[in-house]
Order: sequence, then structure tokens, then C-alpha cells
Amino acid sequence: MESCFGDVLQFYGVELQSHAGQILGLSILVFAVIQAWGQLIGSKVPSNPVLFSIFVGALGVGIAHQIIRLFQYGKLASSILYSSASTFRVDKVNFQWKQRQLESWYPNYWREVSNFLKASIHAGEKFERDVRRYRKLGIYYVTVKSGSARAWWVLASAFAAGLFLSYFYVFGASDSSAWPTVVDLGLGAIELAVIVDLYRGFKGWQMWHARTLPKSTDLAAIELAKAS
Repeated sequence: MESCFGDVLQFYGVELQSHAGQILGLSILVFAVIQAWGQLIGSKVPSNPVLFSIFVGALGVGIAHQIIRLFQYGKLASSILYSSASTFRVDKVNFQWKQRQLESWYPNYWREVSNFLKASIHAGEKFERDVRRYRKLGIYYVTVKSGSARAWWVLASAFAAGLFLSYFYVFGASDSSAWPTVVDLGLGAIELAVIVDLYRGFKGWQMWHARTLPKSTDLAAIELAKAS
């Protein structure tokens, strides 16, 4: 089992490097787009500042997404790095408790899965405990399956930030005719994302509280240990 922990930790390390590289690549691409715009100014090639700003906003979404993934895999890696036998047993029991609430659950599930999946489950349970503070900020919320999901308003805000900054300070600094359109586009994206987050968060909260589960995960672990 310990060797599996090392392999899973190595996998998380590769993911961290990958997401960090993608953040760097997308950031370079933003500056490349700005440089390309500078080359088009004064030329006969038609250019639309709003479209350029939308493209930079989309790159901002990609950067924000990769930052969140970087944070997630960093937390998962730390869960494996600072793991112990006692926390692994508690996470095992908590996971089995939650699995018993699903229709697809069967008693021998934990025995049949690979050690790699067990290590990933352990890291995921630790991650769920760590992101509780971020749920209060609305960055994460509970899904129908009681897992944490990234809020869409974070990505929409990154899109709006990239859209506004690139248009008001670079592409459309000398042309204020499309400012209302850009503002409506950015704020509309945020409003739509907030509506989606509220709906999905409410469905997850409703499903979570409909279950007959103890509020304390430690109590759930104790009760399941008694029943097994």
C-alpha cells in the first residue's frame, strides 16, 4: 500500500507541473495577442477590438481554471504526503458510509478496488475536509454526490476581468463606442454563472440534507465501525 502512495504522489506531481506549464503558456499567449494587435494598428487588415477582448477573456478563463486545478492537485499531494494509518482508516470508513447511501453500493466494493484507487479516495476525502473553508467564500459548493465542485462564477469573473482590462486599456482605449456592449457582456457572463451556481448548489444542499446521515463525519465513522 505504501508503494501505491508513492506512485499516486508522483502522479500528482506530474499534474502540478503540467498545470503550472499551461498557466505559463496561456499567460505568454495573452501577451502575444496584445503584440499582434499592436502590429495590426495602422494596417489595412480589419480588426475588431471587441473580438480581441473576448479572446483575451477566454484565455483568462483558461488561466483561472488551471490555477484552481493547480490548487486542487497541490492539496491532494499534501494529503498523501502527510498521511497516516489512522487518518487512512477514518477516511476509509467515511467513504464506505457515503457509498452505502448510493444505489450502486455493494458490500465488497472496497475489497475489490485497487490500492491506487484507495489512495486516491483517501486523498479525496482529505481534500473535501480542506475545502470547507472555501465553500463559505462560494469558491466551492457541495454537489449532489456530496463532493466539492468549483463554482462557475470564478471562471466568469476571470472572463470579465480579462475582457474589461484588455478592452479598456489596450484594444478599445481610443474607442469608447463599444464600452456598453463590453460591460453588458462581462456582467451578463457573471450573472449567468451565479444563477447556475445557485441552482447546482441548492440541489446539492437539498440532496445532502435529505440523507439520514449524522452531521459529524467522525460520528459516521464510529457508527459504521460498530456495524461492521
